[in-house]
Amino acid sequence: MQTESVLNDIESTLSGSIFKISDPGHAHYPLAMALYQTAELFVEMEVIDGATECVEEAQKLMRGLFDNTFLLFAYFYFRNRKQVLFIKGLIAEKTDDSQQAIAMLQDAISIDPCYFDALHKLGMLNLQLDRNVQAEKCFRDCIGLKPLSAIAWRSLGLLLEAKEEDPFLCFAKAADLEQFEPLLDFSNCPILL
Repeated sequence: MQTESVLNDIESTLSGSIFKISDPGHAHYPLAMALYQTAELFVEMEVIDGATECVEEAQKLMRGLFDNTFLLFAYFYFRNRKQVLFIKGLIAEKTDDSQQAIAMLQDAISIDPCYFDALHKLGMLNLQLDRNVQAEKCFRDCIGLKPLSAIAWRSLGLLLEAKEEDPFLCFAKAADLEQFEPLLDFSNCPILL
């Protein structure tokens, strides 16, 4: 199965010298994070079964971490719960369950109101469902969080266009910002010490 091959590749990569972890209780954490990121890629590729399998496997690994202490559980639970909800929202969207997707994204945002990706996706879903007021709030919140985000400005421009208002300033701002945006978000790049 393709999913198992990807999971094995991730595990073998993470067992390398880059991810040496001093506390063996945290040894599965990098693998769980890689599984969450892989699940997002599977959603983008529309391999829903693979995404679901990655989320379930990551949750099993994270539960194994929590057997040791309650504080460790609380820290990792709230840190990663928003990501799990976000991915489940993406999966629900791909399976045409818009209401479930919106509920999952709202739950992720309730955990972290500054979760840009969840806010943006919620705005796009609301825009698709002609919920323009909710979409505008999401896009303006995104711009508040990342005023230099071309995608946030472009999305607000799309909304204004749908409302038959002038989107020119938003599209111009997005075009100006786009030339300076990195190809990859720096927060996704591993830090090598």
